[in-house]
Amino acid sequence: MKSKNRAEITIETHRFLRIRQGPQTFSEWCRECCRWTGRVTADEAAIVAGVGKPMIFKRLEERTLHFIETQAGEVLICIHSLGDMSSDTTRAAFPNDP
Repeated sequence: MKSKNRAEITIETHRFLRIRQGPQTFSEWCRECCRWTGRVTADEAAIVAGVGKPMIFKRLEERTLHFIETQAGEVLICIHSLGDMSSDTTRAAFPNDP
């Protein structure tokens, strides 16, 4: 009787994503993360997370994404809160992000 050898390999992957929003990129404080972060629109969040906009809106309704609403009524989503939406770790780097 032959014995079978079995090897288990675990691979951890990370994704690094740089988003440039023009010459005036900025970071601001997220009260829920307690950290400096960038903010993106719902369209941009869907691209970053690799999901459709309906999933972004569902997560906004569930309050699992951190967001602010501007005076103009635009929703801006915390980049760091998008990390849980995909199997990879989603990070965004801004030029002046501490």
